[in-house]
Amino acid sequence: MQKKIVGLFLLVAMLLACAPLAATTAEPADLDEVVQATFVALTVQAEVDTNSQPSVPLATATQLAAQPALEATATSEPTGSLAGKLSYPGEHIPPLMIVAYGNDGYYNYILTLDGESSYQMDNLPVGTYQVVAYTMDGGFSGGYSQAVPCGLSVDCPDHSLINVTVTADNVKQDINPQDWYAPEGSFPPIPPQ
Repeated sequence: MQKKIVGLFLLVAMLLACAPLAATTAEPADLDEVVQATFVALTVQAEVDTNSQPSVPLATATQLAAQPALEATATSEPTGSLAGKLSYPGEHIPPLMIVAYGNDGYYNYILTLDGESSYQMDNLPVGTYQVVAYTMDGGFSGGYSQAVPCGLSVDCPDHSLINVTVTADNVKQDINPQDWYAPEGSFPPIPPQ
């Protein structure tokens, strides 16, 4: 894929070199557009390289050049955060996918690194969520269930997920997805990343 980007860059450079002299004295805005299109192409390529399935459709060089520069926009929707401790019934905590399922059918997630013992998920829209941690292969899951505040003992048979309310500009602490002992099928399967 890197060869394609280098080839695209070389093609653009050759076209610019072969253009009539009048066309090569373009205003700086045109050069800015070419540079912006190159950065957009590299961004799309980086996303394709890091994900097995790109989250944006691939575009041709013409389409990329025609796209306006992407600008960060501030959201007016209030957001909050969830935070908690992580665990795993093994010698160490593997990389995990922490998912916050919203009551609206949408979900947000973060990925943790090997050995991380806590998490914080920021910029969640205000609302109600249920939190589940998954091993990266989705083979094992631990939820923030009724068994967690009960103490995770054999005397805590309720493995239903707890509804957690996220409020604006607040970090909801101690949302610990540590119930790795729930019966199979107690939590939703791992969602696509």
